[in-house]
Amino acid sequence: MNNKLDGAGFQSQQFFVDNIDWSDHKNCLEMFCGHGYIGDSLFKTGIVSSVSYADINPEAINYCKNEYPDSMSYLSDCFDGVDGKYDLIVGNPPWYLNMPYTYIYQTAKSDITPLKVVDNNWNIHRKFLNQVSNHLTDDGIVILIESAFGSNEKIFGSMAEDNNLELYNHHYAGTIYNTEPTYFCYYRKK
Repeated sequence: MNNKLDGAGFQSQQFFVDNIDWSDHKNCLEMFCGHGYIGDSLFKTGIVSSVSYADINPEAINYCKNEYPDSMSYLSDCFDGVDGKYDLIVGNPPWYLNMPYTYIYQTAKSDITPLKVVDNNWNIHRKFLNQVSNHLTDDGIVILIESAFGSNEKIFGSMAEDNNLELYNHHYAGTIYNTEPTYFCYYRKK
């Protein structure tokens, strides 16, 4: 495993498998994929029949191309380089407006980089929510895992509304690194 690519996807993959109703969603895209742990676990458990991967980091896409050669892997800033429509889009986007104090000053988190952690002014979330409808089937859903330390669902709900999406559900997902509470946000077209 390349820790430089893991933005907590390894820890959150089982949250996705265990905590979500997965009926009727078979064509999946994992955005902000890193190692692709979330999409791969959904595929291996039979929840989805196909997975594509997208990330802005070339190392992540090279990893996914090597590990998942039967899947499409897109080097992409949000959806700029992604093709197709999906009935399920999952992701673990950056969680904070700036680098958290603990990540800056704890050597235990020395593998954490701003690329994995920081979303300045929520610009990545805004761009994602602005573009996602063009790649989502009419009955498709989006599920993102977020940090309760870094945000709350109201922030993203208003961004969704601005893009003709609705945040129709959210709930606690569990803790990452045994300390960080996380939650799921579910979006769909209005």
